[in-house]
Amino acid sequence: MAKRKMKVKRQVLTEDELLAQALVPEDEQPYKVPENWVWVRLLSGFNNVTSSFKKIQQKDYLGEGQFAVVDQGKELIGGYTNEEELLYGGKLPIIVFGDHTRIIKYIDFPFAQGADGVKLLHPNTFVNSKFFYYSMQNIDIPDLGYRRHFPLFPHFKFPLPPITEQQRIVECIERLFEKLDRAKELVQIAIDSFETRKLAILHKAFTGELTAKWRKKNGVGMESWEEKKLGDFCFVTKLAGFEYTKNIAPNLSDTGIPLFKGKNIQSGELVLEFESFIPKDISDELPRSKLTKKCLLTPYVGAIGNIAIFNAEFEAHLGSNVGKIELLNNLSTEEFLLYFLQSNFGYTELTRQKKATAQESISIQAIRECNIKIPSFSEQQEIIRILDSLLEKEQQVRELCVVIEKIDMMKKVILARAFRGELGTNKPKDGRALEVLEKILEG
Repeated sequence: MAKRKMKVKRQVLTEDELLAQALVPEDEQPYKVPENWVWVRLLSGFNNVTSSFKKIQQKDYLGEGQFAVVDQGKELIGGYTNEEELLYGGKLPIIVFGDHTRIIKYIDFPFAQGADGVKLLHPNTFVNSKFFYYSMQNIDIPDLGYRRHFPLFPHFKFPLPPITEQQRIVECIERLFEKLDRAKELVQIAIDSFETRKLAILHKAFTGELTAKWRKKNGVGMESWEEKKLGDFCFVTKLAGFEYTKNIAPNLSDTGIPLFKGKNIQSGELVLEFESFIPKDISDELPRSKLTKKCLLTPYVGAIGNIAIFNAEFEAHLGSNVGKIELLNNLSTEEFLLYFLQSNFGYTELTRQKKATAQESISIQAIRECNIKIPSFSEQQEIIRILDSLLEKEQQVRELCVVIEKIDMMKKVILARAFRGELGTNKPKDGRALEVLEKILEG
């Protein structure tokens, strides 16, 4: 006998219940805001209008097309489609939240929804859509890796001023952000110009052009360059999954031997800020993945092609998703390998076997299979000498990268001040946000 489907009667909340559900009690408010503002729960600020049916798989994206596809990737537009029936049909503007990536986008143009991990959030009438967008950017959403982050939303809250003050805050934020974006653009142009020259120099180094005069002077020909695979003369390894599960995960702590993760390798430099540590005795049980002086580190998930040399004077250990490259003999040097892997030749070799997943990845075996042409040890030393001389301005470029980080930090400071009512735009005569909220809930 077929089972009857039970109809669940939806409970209708009273105005007072709706208001209590939206407001944050005083003892749960993170900090004080102006008296005419209120704290509200994030879930009360939007309607979730995500479609379970109108989704486009990444493999079906077009390089060009009539309509944009918006997904959870870093770029505003992930691809294109010509399928008009898949367009989002609700009201614009809308906020797109990357459930896995925590990317937040403000969309005010026709678009189709990318599949997997995309949440479409339409701001409620008591909150300015741009104000809600910046409010979400101001929320510290913890990084759960590739797990979904939307289940955290019931714990989040944001300050709500009157609607006229919301608009003034948006205008002030965007005016300040515009100046910062212009400064960032000029810095990025300088960085890109240097990187273009650097790649051109590295290209000459690994085609033999850079040391052509040296070879002529020393009676050496290009036939002296030998083609090898990285695995022929390097030990390439990672932290094994069973090692992490058995030895590391149960023993993670706030002190001890630091673990290097992908985020610790940025722009060819090591970032010595750590989140995870293990006791020394555990590290000693895992000698294969302990870091050795002058070994090369590279992520094999995420920022593929990012390489740095470990020159630190302390003990450290491989974390997840980072590979270690160590020389096995005197065929080459770490500096020569670093320059090669930073060149277009090295990047092409590293990425030719990358896997098409939500996060780029390659296998450790793919790193071992990288092809490299190696000149004599003497010519390698000459290449390093010339490159060191030509690229001496690299430190200045790294300092420019710090400027960009400072600009991004300034944006966070501006947002923090904006949502504390510290931009000097608040006007008590606007009335109280609570009154507006009450009227809307009455309707």
